[in-house]
Amino acid sequence: MYRKLEQDVQGFREDEKVLAKRIAEYAHPKTPTPTEEDVALAGAYMVGRFQDGTPVVDREVAGLGPMPNNFTFDADPDGVRCPFQAHVRKTNPRGDKQRQFGQPLTQERTVRIVRRAVSYGKVTLQPGKDDKVGLLFLCAQSSIADQFEFIQNQWANNKDFLRDKSGLDPVIGTRKLDQPNPDPIVNGDWPKLYGSRNELDFSKVPPAVVGHTFSEHVGERVTMKGGEYFFVPSLSALRTYGGMEEGT
Repeated sequence: MYRKLEQDVQGFREDEKVLAKRIAEYAHPKTPTPTEEDVALAGAYMVGRFQDGTPVVDREVAGLGPMPNNFTFDADPDGVRCPFQAHVRKTNPRGDKQRQFGQPLTQERTVRIVRRAVSYGKVTLQPGKDDKVGLLFLCAQSSIADQFEFIQNQWANNKDFLRDKSGLDPVIGTRKLDQPNPDPIVNGDWPKLYGSRNELDFSKVPPAVVGHTFSEHVGERVTMKGGEYFFVPSLSALRTYGGMEEGT
C-alpha cells in the first residue's frame, strides 16, 4: 500500500510550542518560559520519540544513543512517560492490549506491518510560506483490512484507544468528515511532570487529590494527498508461474 502524506510542519511546531508552554508552567512555574528541552519533550509526547529516535518512555531528554527499537511500555502502564495517544504507542502498543484488555500478545502482533517512508520537499518554516513537504509512505502486509486499515481506523482514529478519552493519534489521527472539532478534553491528556502520578495536595483542607495530567488540543497536521493499494504475488506463486511453459 502506498500513500502520499503532506505534513504541516509549521503547524506541528506551533503545537509543540503551545504544549511546551503548558509543560513549563507545571515543570518550573517560577520560570514558565518554555526551554528547548520543554519543546523537545512536547514533540516527543506527540510522536513518542525525540527527533534523534530516543523513546520518550525511556527518558525525558534526547540522546539515548543508537536508536532502540525493542523498547516496551511495561514500565509505563499509566502513560505517565509516553502518553497513550502518542503516535508510536497508538500504532504499536507493544503489549498494552495485553495489559489493558487481557488479549494475548500474539493477537496484537498479527496486526503489525512492514513499512518504510522517504521525505519529500524542503522545510523552510518561513512565516506565511506554505511548504509542500511530507512523506511517501509504503507498507506491506498480508491483509490490508486486518492490518493497515485496522491500525488507522481502530487505533489511530479512535479517541478511546488505549484509554477512554485518551485522544486521537496527534500525528496521523483523523476525524470523520461529519465529526465536529474535538473537545480539547478528549483530545489528549499530557503529563504535568514527566513520570508523575496523582498526588495529594496537603495545602488544602482536607488534602485534595491533584491530577497528574493536563488537557491540551493539538491539530491535525497530516493530510493524505493520494494513495493506492497494490497486490504482490507470494514467492510460491511467482515460482509456480515462473516455472510454467509459454502458452500454458
